[in-house]
Amino acid sequence: IITPSQEFTHDSIDHDFTANLFGSMADYERKRILERCQQGRIEKRNKGGWLGGNPPRGYKYNPINKTLEISKLEAEEITAVLQASIEMSPYYASLELNKQGIKITPRQIRRMTEKRKILFYAGKLIDYSGNIIKAKWQPIIDSDLATQLLSAKQHRRTIGAIQLMRNISSPD
Repeated sequence: IITPSQEFTHDSIDHDFTANLFGSMADYERKRILERCQQGRIEKRNKGGWLGGNPPRGYKYNPINKTLEISKLEAEEITAVLQASIEMSPYYASLELNKQGIKITPRQIRRMTEKRKILFYAGKLIDYSGNIIKAKWQPIIDSDLATQLLSAKQHRRTIGAIQLMRNISSPD
């Protein structure tokens, strides 16, 4: 290591000590930067802000306002997909929607009907403490539809578990 004021050759214990001291200070500062960045993300999330990345289907990013805006055509498709997933499983919903011209797979529907995604489309977030808070972007779906989706998904899981238990307990 060569600095304007001193050259470190690692020939003496003093030089090793100084190099280790500088390394420790650099490591400390790196960890402080990471800590401040994490705290900033937590504060932004707790205030209902979007943390960035690719915008979810149905939204587009406006770099001027630094906000998410609803994409009208995609939002209509999202609403149709979510409405269909109340009544049907993802497989049958995808078959029906593909007949209507909305190209979507069962996997995409399952991802769209995850709790955090449904809340996102309803204009809500789950903060780092697990609380549901209002987001800063406009919702695509209303809270009633979000509640129906979550309860329908839970109902399908309960029915599936009951059928599985019947199949296990009934002898062939």
